[in-house]
Amino acid sequence: YKGLELLIENAPGINEGWIDLRHHDNQGNPILDNEHFHLQRGYDDQGNFNGKYYLEARNGTFDFDDPIDSNGDNVYELELFITRYGQGNTDPVSTKQQFLVVVKDGTDPTIQFWNQNPEWSYNEASVPVASIQTLDINGKSIDAFFASGQSISLGVDRYGTQYLDDSGTPEARLFWPHGSENEGLTYAITGGADADKFLLYNDQILFKSRPSFDNPEDADSDNRYEVEVTVTAGEQVITNTYTLRIEDNESGEVPFDPPEQLPIYFLKETPELIGDSEAPKNIRGSDSDDTIKVDPHRFQYIQAGKGDDILDPGRNWEAHGYFTGGEGNDVYIFRQNYMTDMKYFGIRDYSQPDNIIQDEYGNERVKDGINGYDQNRDGVLDFATELDWTRVVLISDFTPGEDTIALTTTGETGFARAGFEKQYVTFAQGTGELANHTLVLYTGPEAENRGYEGNVGLLGILLDTDVATLDATRDIVQAGAQYETVLGKFDLGGTTVDMTLDDGSVIQVQQLPNGDYVWFEARYDEGDNQALYQVFTVSTDGIVYATRPNEIDYENPRDGDLDNIYQFQIRANTFSELSLEKTSWGDIWVDWQNSERSGEIQFTAVLNVQDDINDNLGKISIAETSYMNDDGSVNQELIELVLRQISAVQSSMAI
Repeated sequence: YKGLELLIENAPGINEGWIDLRHHDNQGNPILDNEHFHLQRGYDDQGNFNGKYYLEARNGTFDFDDPIDSNGDNVYELELFITRYGQGNTDPVSTKQQFLVVVKDGTDPTIQFWNQNPEWSYNEASVPVASIQTLDINGKSIDAFFASGQSISLGVDRYGTQYLDDSGTPEARLFWPHGSENEGLTYAITGGADADKFLLYNDQILFKSRPSFDNPEDADSDNRYEVEVTVTAGEQVITNTYTLRIEDNESGEVPFDPPEQLPIYFLKETPELIGDSEAPKNIRGSDSDDTIKVDPHRFQYIQAGKGDDILDPGRNWEAHGYFTGGEGNDVYIFRQNYMTDMKYFGIRDYSQPDNIIQDEYGNERVKDGINGYDQNRDGVLDFATELDWTRVVLISDFTPGEDTIALTTTGETGFARAGFEKQYVTFAQGTGELANHTLVLYTGPEAENRGYEGNVGLLGILLDTDVATLDATRDIVQAGAQYETVLGKFDLGGTTVDMTLDDGSVIQVQQLPNGDYVWFEARYDEGDNQALYQVFTVSTDGIVYATRPNEIDYENPRDGDLDNIYQFQIRANTFSELSLEKTSWGDIWVDWQNSERSGEIQFTAVLNVQDDINDNLGKISIAETSYMNDDGSVNQELIELVLRQISAVQSSMAI
């Protein structure tokens, strides 16, 4: 279920503006009840924005008996911020629109245990053992969790719960059928002869220290540990007794103990534009080494200048822009998901009639992808000056043997993502209106999955380049996450080893000191994992990088506590024998039939998002701002920010 679709009249389309449900204003004050919701874009089967917007609850659902809106009356007041770019010399237009979401009472579902008073047995080396470390982050104490061994779930569920989608009726309500079945449950250890030997974490029961079969520490010294757990949901209270029987470690299995320090990552937000303005169309680099990323919302002409520059033409769904690297050995970043179908790609001059073709369903399609207007009416669309937007990156001065195309990642968020593989990328001379240029093509399985003509996707164009001067082995490199915003690694004390798949792909996984292999995953609905899946990527060997860092905003946090401290709940299966397979969609899965699972690891990874004062550029009232600190000293950082704001406004006026 995607959420409640918001029907917004005259909503800006792609490259026309944006719509935002901001949680806080520029001064950090909450905006109505916005903080309890998310606004998500809709995407088609090919991952392209379809113009739709959906409203989702931040925590999955609401409790009528415990409202969290500002007035406590179950009427949530929301405010959308809508911006439409200006055209030509006109200024952008921004507006706000408020609306209400009403939460109504419903029947509370019944909770029950899957098993009543169960008794389970575990090898002493595989029983789940946990430690909780208290981390101090910006003065806030965070309980971080680590556990290894076979997980033991309390086995609580809501019985007979039914959900009704009436979002299309006049009295529209939001509903969340998935991921909220265990919302609102609280767990507590309330008894049992061995209660002091256990702790609870969410719906998991764990030992505080590893029990020994030869030296039992349970109350009866018979290796049968008993604990009573009580679960509460509203007025409903249920209790269950669990007996865990410890067996001898006859197989000689080596247990895995918690690391001394759990991972803490730091990420500084990506500064936004000046106020509500549009990004400049022309960007010029310096004479030194620069790293320049194209604006995701605006087509740009980028001249990198001198130096060895790193140039990123990508946005979340495709690449675009006109790049001139200039002198030096320049690197152009390519990601796998930044491709388009050659069948519908072409030059579209708005001063000329459209080139219309039919798709496989008989629908008319306009060939486009390099779009602009022949302003000087010379009969030729000048790529260097007259473009409005493109679907792929255009590189105007690629120098074979000096410049490089760096294949980084698939561009997808989530877990177990492989890198962008060089074996699927090739050069080809263009034909027809593109005959003078070299095409950078993708020939891997993703193009077939998308239904592209000839199972080929177009990644980019090297303008005025003869394919005979290029050498893919020299001019294309497989760079992995090297140029991504890397947070760190889920380091469990192992080493990174290579594994070769049936198709020849080589991927990396972690191998623990005891020889077991690790495969990372996470449940979407635990902790702040939604943000992890939507913004970040975890490689097969546990490297964490921000695929969409522009979607992290310090002033509009996405974590559950809205304090910019994200707590990710990570799971990892361990295997004594691990076999992996690649699906037709390019995902990497465990081949369970040919793998031997040995255990499980769970831990908390904490991300602290830090403010970038440049994000407030253009948002400061120069006349009304105090430039003094609380101790009476001058706030030099704020003064520098105001000076940069004045300079930035002057620069944008000059472009």
